[in-house]
Amino acid sequence: MLYSHLKKYLLFWGIFLSILGNFPAVFARPADIFLPYIDSIENELPTGLTFRLPSYFDVFQHSDINPNDLIITRFGSDFPLKYNLSVFTCREGFYSCLLASFSVERADSIERFNELVSYSRQGDPIILNPNYQGYFIRGYLIDGSKKNPPSLFSSIMWQQDYMIYTISVPAVERQCLL
Repeated sequence: MLYSHLKKYLLFWGIFLSILGNFPAVFARPADIFLPYIDSIENELPTGLTFRLPSYFDVFQHSDINPNDLIITRFGSDFPLKYNLSVFTCREGFYSCLLASFSVERADSIERFNELVSYSRQGDPIILNPNYQGYFIRGYLIDGSKKNPPSLFSSIMWQQDYMIYTISVPAVERQCLL
């Protein structure tokens, strides 16, 4: 049972983790929902970070979400060196409206590295490609699987090119993807 869930997640995350790099040439085109923000992201991204966005972001087929109503927030910081992009369905209730969060932080951040170690101990390993392995942690769900401590979000974290990336989605969205 666990293997079949991991297999489905591997397929989802493989699609989901198609990337946009911070280089002169773009190796992957991000999903249309992110295109209006690309110039802003490039200007806001702290020097020394590479940000990745999915080329596929199709949560709309699973709900009544109108992509034109989504709110996208961005936050960059030079200390610690990190960047976060979050997608919300409303302005009120902040976390209750969170649809997805994408973040990057340098691997030399002690806090983020310790979190990656925690993910490696608690999460299910997922091979992202032959060179990269991530760790998937399920949020608390009715079926009894849970993150310790419990969370309403399921997340994947991995290290790549001296960066640590995290993607989080509400645990309920994870169920829709199965």
